[in-house]
Amino acid sequence: MEIDLTINLPTTPEKLFEIAIDYENYVNYLPQQIKKITIIEEKENETTIEETLALMTILKKEITQTSIHRKKPNMITTEIISGPFANSTIVVNFEKDNDGTSVKVKADFTIPAKYRIFSLVVKKVYKNYIKSILYKMMNEIE
Repeated sequence: MEIDLTINLPTTPEKLFEIAIDYENYVNYLPQQIKKITIIEEKENETTIEETLALMTILKKEITQTSIHRKKPNMITTEIISGPFANSTIVVNFEKDNDGTSVKVKADFTIPAKYRIFSLVVKKVYKNYIKSILYKMMNEIE
């Protein structure tokens, strides 16, 4: 399942990127959905985290997954390496535009067969999660 989303925010890519790589703070943006984030390993441009997510609106359960976040200039690439959505990837670009930053999200989720019936709901909910997190990050900057 693929997701493409673009949001324009009135701030610099650098400011937004710095907040976006503070992974442990994500629990403050979506406390009902993101229950816990633990950094397992941190290298210069790569952070491995374990996260516990409450997917009550979709699957009515909590899941734990491990993901690797790789930083490049104004870009974060995430690979989910364990959990129900293993082998999924998310790429977030923070690009300068006339009014601030254009955040472009491209996600390719591997959804297990038993959850495929929820694909449309997952897509809609995930887009809302992304928007919510980005707007809350923007509020933190202001």
